Amino acid sequence: MGFRFENKMLYGYSHSGVKESEQVTSGYVVNFNSAVGYSVSVGGHSSGQPEVMQQTTYYPFGYTLEQSNYYSLWSEMNKKLYNGKELQDDELGGVRLDWYDYCTRFYDPQIGRWNSVDPAAEERQWLSPYNYCSLNPILRVDPTGALDGGYYNYDGTYLGSDGINDDKVYVVNSIDPETASKGMSSSNLLALRDKDFHSGSTDPSATLLSIKHSEFIAIAGTLYAVGSSTFGEAAGIYSVKRNRADAKGKSVYDIAGGGGIYGWSERDKINSPLANKDWAKNANLAVIEGVQGSKDYSVGAFYWHGKDLGLNSWTVSKDYYQVGFNFTNTSHDLWNQGNKVSDNSGWDYKYQSTGAAGNTTFMKLTYAWIKANKCKGKW
Repeated sequence: MGFRFENKMLYGYSHSGVKESEQVTSGYVVNFNSAVGYSVSVGGHSSGQPEVMQQTTYYPFGYTLEQSNYYSLWSEMNKKLYNGKELQDDELGGVRLDWYDYCTRFYDPQIGRWNSVDPAAEERQWLSPYNYCSLNPILRVDPTGALDGGYYNYDGTYLGSDGINDDKVYVVNSIDPETASKGMSSSNLLALRDKDFHSGSTDPSATLLSIKHSEFIAIAGTLYAVGSSTFGEAAGIYSVKRNRADAKGKSVYDIAGGGGIYGWSERDKINSPLANKDWAKNANLAVIEGVQGSKDYSVGAFYWHGKDLGLNSWTVSKDYYQVGFNFTNTSHDLWNQGNKVSDNSGWDYKYQSTGAAGNTTFMKLTYAWIKANKCKGKW
């Protein structure tokens, strides 16, 4: 990192160019922090010229390599050091902590690890929950201790991470599929994030989604596990979860992890090297479309089932088909079962189909059953 002082303005430079600028006036201190290896505290002298009050260099994981202080005896020493985080130098049992406060948790640069587990650890089971920056502090930055920011192409292809652990997720509007399939570097993704987007422009740019990346990964993984052989199948299942969420005043993430959904326990399969890439893209795209839009791909369904609906000896068939099922359109009858009239005199059908996609049939309770059973909800 380098610095230049001009007309009472202090400019800080990193390897990528001008990082930021601050006006330096008498009695005030400006701190500049490089993402890797260096920080400096500059104060405004009464003469109007800047004076360096502190210089610190670090090992990649943040342990102090060397520090020079030029404070006067009555000055308060700067504690915002590595990555601009405040050093906690209190003593515990006669030993100085030297931890950094990252808001979400505390970081110990002496061992290059967090002192508590990652709040999104279950979404990255292949990494230690105490790891810092995926063990790559030179290429990655972690401003809060949360999950990396992720980028996805408009077709659901995962492009890569920006290396900033802020748990944000972005969708890029127009990267061609061939380029997207190769992934993109952190610097290129950040350039897309910071690019101004103008209406009608076809230039690539990244849009922030209104969901945490950890939640995005969990929901997409659940869709992959239960059914994403086609986009319509994955999108329909997402819509069912959203219908349930709206009815209960909860989020789709709450519904996905709230129990009773098989795919939640199998959601990490989407991260396997053996995962079907097209199915993974369908799952990702279903979440993107679901977060950004309001279309109900299930056409009002509150339930879905796959091949098990057509297997008469299976519990699903007994609980959903054999109790009375009406296929409202023959295209919904994926397993050529035909309608099943119930044995109950109060209603002919308990469930009716609303649509079908891939290997999945979407359904809801019939009005006759809801009325006969005085059911207050829809599922």
